[in-house]
Amino acid sequence: SRNVEIKPVVKRLACLTKEKENESYDKLPEEIAKMKGKIHRKGERASVLMQKGYKQLRKFTWESVVQEMITLCPTLTSLLAKMMCSDADIKSDEQYIQNLNDLLPKLGTVYGIIMKEQNHELSLIQRVVGCCLADHVCDQKVYEF
Repeated sequence: SRNVEIKPVVKRLACLTKEKENESYDKLPEEIAKMKGKIHRKGERASVLMQKGYKQLRKFTWESVVQEMITLCPTLTSLLAKMMCSDADIKSDEQYIQNLNDLLPKLGTVYGIIMKEQNHELSLIQRVVGCCLADHVCDQKVYEF
């Protein structure tokens, strides 16, 4: 058993997935509209995915991306988390929390892809991945792929 700090966003995600266990997905269209409303905002209420500066990239956390995802589209977040979490791997609440903790980068990446398709300015995840590739002296061919 790994002794990893449980982040507040993971606790919120665990509560969310349990709350929405027997809920229908009727709220999905409303949440999608709410997500699309966030796309064009600038300034204080802009999406975390709109950050582009060096200082902002250095402060990047998956928690901030997933926190926004939970806030804007809890039903979609819950659905994706349930799809990504294997029931066979979950034997205890502690293990379930750890599995959700491990899902943060995956959920954040999916959210980043969805939002970037809506507005090319929401490219934080792609910038972070690009920086990681450059930092590891990745071949130019990977960027072109």
